[in-house]
Amino acid sequence: MQIRPRCGDFATSVAHAELVLGAIIARDDMTRARDLWEASLQRFRKDDEDHLALIATRHLAWAYENLGDRQRCLALNEENLRRARAAETSGSKESRSECSHRCGSRKVGSTKRSSC
Repeated sequence: MQIRPRCGDFATSVAHAELVLGAIIARDDMTRARDLWEASLQRFRKDDEDHLALIATRHLAWAYENLGDRQRCLALNEENLRRARAAETSGSKESRSECSHRCGSRKVGSTKRSSC
């Protein structure tokens, strides 16, 4: 039996893999994690996966914070909030998720994560 995915499913699967791999390697290589999350975000946006793009953006903001770019972190979080609110206004199911809020303080390896 062969299952044929609908258009975009392969790219979305790659984006999921990039998102998860970035989370796994963030402890040891935040720069590589950032690059994976950038790629993941672009794929999710291309496939109109708004909810997943919000999640990838949150991860990406966290990477920039941990890499010392507080301004980029803040800009990404503000962009994420704007996108989430816009989706909510348009009645998007994805916007009702918790993906528009910032994560609280969290420790990854020896790196403590705080909201930027």
